[in-house]
Amino acid sequence: SFSAQLARGCDENLLFDFISDTEELDQRFFSGTIQSSGSLGRLLVPSLLKLQSFETLREVLKLQQQWFDEDHACGVIRSFVIDRMSSDLTVGYGGEAAAVGLRCMKTIGPLFPQLSDVFEHQHRLFDAKNFTSDTMHISNDVIAKVFDISHSNVVMIECLVQECPQSLLMGCEFWGDIGRSKNACVDALQYFSFQIETAVSKGPISDSALVLPPMPGGLVMQLANILGINTPFETLVAKKIMLMGSLRKSLVHAAVAICYSMLADAAFTDDYTDIYRSELLSCIDAILLDQTFVNSVIKKELCIQSVKLLSVSVTSSFDTLLETLYNLEYESLMNWEQDSSERDRGVLHDSSFLERVAKQARDLTATNDQNVSSLPGRSKNVFTDGGLNCLFHEIKEATSTDLLPLLCSFHEGVVPNKSSLEVICRTVLSWISSEALMDKISAAESTMSNYNVIVMIELVSCCLNELDNDTSFAIISHAVEAFESTVVRGYSSTTAQIYPDEAIVESLNGRGYG
Repeated sequence: SFSAQLARGCDENLLFDFISDTEELDQRFFSGTIQSSGSLGRLLVPSLLKLQSFETLREVLKLQQQWFDEDHACGVIRSFVIDRMSSDLTVGYGGEAAAVGLRCMKTIGPLFPQLSDVFEHQHRLFDAKNFTSDTMHISNDVIAKVFDISHSNVVMIECLVQECPQSLLMGCEFWGDIGRSKNACVDALQYFSFQIETAVSKGPISDSALVLPPMPGGLVMQLANILGINTPFETLVAKKIMLMGSLRKSLVHAAVAICYSMLADAAFTDDYTDIYRSELLSCIDAILLDQTFVNSVIKKELCIQSVKLLSVSVTSSFDTLLETLYNLEYESLMNWEQDSSERDRGVLHDSSFLERVAKQARDLTATNDQNVSSLPGRSKNVFTDGGLNCLFHEIKEATSTDLLPLLCSFHEGVVPNKSSLEVICRTVLSWISSEALMDKISAAESTMSNYNVIVMIELVSCCLNELDNDTSFAIISHAVEAFESTVVRGYSSTTAQIYPDEAIVESLNGRGYG
């Protein structure tokens, strides 16, 4: 009768009337045994949950604790919440069932601290499902498989990488390009090597001039953070899953970059166990045995860093590591003289910036890759600072003009073609103007973009210097006029700047979002 009247929306006095009547009935006819038996609680908890009368249930729990068996109430509430939070897979994750589960946790949760871990896990699952749906744009079928109720957090990551391997490249698609991924891999090696050396030497942590490119699996790791994967070993296992997934997709440079991040994590871990070391060695072993990984320089650096960081252990993985290092050392000694002569023949002794850019353009046209002959001692990033291939491609996309053939025509001791110089100047100045305006409206400053602009300013200066004064001034004047007119049009259409709410940002950070 009480539940039926609640369903009809009776006022809050009904609760107090019910409690009073029940106490009087129990004292008169049953000597108080009904209230202490737990029977009332067994009837009320599922009934009020089904009616979604969470506030009423909360008040009864607070006023009449003796009516309820705590273990039974916890079990029923736990099952109710899990059922509501996991029954929403086909209709979207902001739907009615999940909203009911969230409201139940918020209303009743404070009365059951023993359920806090369960409720936090359900909250994280809810956030993770929204993240995979709204940010990663994963299909509902895959999400249903990933967030199966029987899966642990690590198994969810493994299932995601297996069902949707392209998730490793979301937001960092360049790792799928063999040339750009190699350059990015070299930068990651240098960045993490600096971190490892700092940790091993026990020196103070200082800022490095090196820039870490966006890492493969960045969104997957963000999902891992949302799920609560944050211990050193769990993070290692999550990265191992991404590394193996990268090797299955033949993304060997991405796998190497992930492996170096794992080595850096190990360097900063105070005490890692034998199983930690074994898992890490198995990842290194998988990379060294991959048939598509033929870059001996990067492979040798990986071996050296691993031997320096990990203590020697009698395992098959460590044997593979030492054998690979031995073979690479032998190979480098046998080919040292030949490699040295080839490097000497390839040196461009003229220091002219224009000629250096022209030579690199010819190299890019011939190989579509950069030959990184040595890793130690490099002072600039290959992917961020030296990847002119990416830059020329970006300019071509923005202006529909391919600079590579024009630059390839420049040779030492040969007067550059005037028409080619003019096209380069106009194209580059147009691109610089666009980049400058994009930087003004961008939410975050880009080191890569700033460096590229500086490089192109240097290039266009060299080209202008090769032209006569009248032509140079005419090109500059036209570029300035075009820039000013674009700025005027931009300001007239600019809307008010939108700033994030700091409280919301802080709350999201607390939920594991970066």
